Amino acid sequence: MVWVSLIYKYTQTIPGLGPPDVYYPPFFAGKWKVTKVITKTDDNLWSNLEQNLPITIVSEMRFVPYDAGKDFSSIDYDGNPNNVPAIADRSFNEQSYYTAMIKERNRLYQQMKQLPSIQTINWTPTNPNVLSMSYTDGSSKEVKVTKRSSDVSKEGDTVFSSEFRRITDVGQSASGSPGGVGGIPRIYKSRVLTKWKQGSNAMSGEMNRIEGIEIAYNEVGTLGEKNSGVDPLMGGRFGEDTKDLSDWRSTKTKILMERIV
Repeated sequence: MVWVSLIYKYTQTIPGLGPPDVYYPPFFAGKWKVTKVITKTDDNLWSNLEQNLPITIVSEMRFVPYDAGKDFSSIDYDGNPNNVPAIADRSFNEQSYYTAMIKERNRLYQQMKQLPSIQTINWTPTNPNVLSMSYTDGSSKEVKVTKRSSDVSKEGDTVFSSEFRRITDVGQSASGSPGGVGGIPRIYKSRVLTKWKQGSNAMSGEMNRIEGIEIAYNEVGTLGEKNSGVDPLMGGRFGEDTKDLSDWRSTKTKILMERIV
C-alpha cells in the first residue's frame, strides 16, 4: 500500500527528537465520537476518586490529512480523498477532551473548588510539539513534546506512539487545582504511551471504529521519605535517602472511537 510507505517516510527519526508528529493511517481522517474509560489511576487529578472507577468521559476527536495546509484552513474535516497519512488536530482534541473531563471531574468533586475552563488554546500543525492554553481563572499551561517515537504495523492496522513531554503550569498548584502561589511556574515531566487498532468492523471494509489504550505517566514531585529496604522499582538500598527521586503517577485509559463523519 502506497500510504504505508508514506507513513514510514514521514516518520523518519530526527536525531534526538524523533519524527515531527505522529502519522496515522488514512482511515483515521474525519471526526470521531470518543469514549474514554479510566480504569486505573493514582494521579493527583483523580485523587480520592478510586471508588468511582471506572470513570467514563465522552468527547470528540478529529484527524486530518497531513497535507491539509497551515492550520487546516483548506479542509472541512470530511474524509481523506487523497489516501495520505493523517495527523491529529491536537487543538480541537485537547479542547474537546478537557471540556468533557472537567465537567465529569467537577460533578464527582462537587465539594471541592471547580477546575477552570479553557479560555484560549494555541497549536499549529507546522509546530506540533507545542500546545499552550490559558484558563478562565488566569492560569496557563504549556505542553511541549521533547521526544517522540511512533510505529505503524506493516498491515497498517495498528499504530503505537510514545511521547515525552515537558509541562509548565503557571498559577496552578501541584495538585492540579487552580490558584498556585504567586503564579510561580511549576515544571514537570510526562510520558504518554498510546496504541490504536482497527475496530471489530474492519474486516467489512468499514473503518468506522478504532480501539485504543493509553497509559499516561505524570511527575507530581519528589519523594520525601527514606526507604525502609530494597525497593525493586527505585532500586534503593536499605536506608538510602529517596527525597530527591521523582514521584510518578500513572493513569490507564481504554478508548473507543466511533466515526461521526
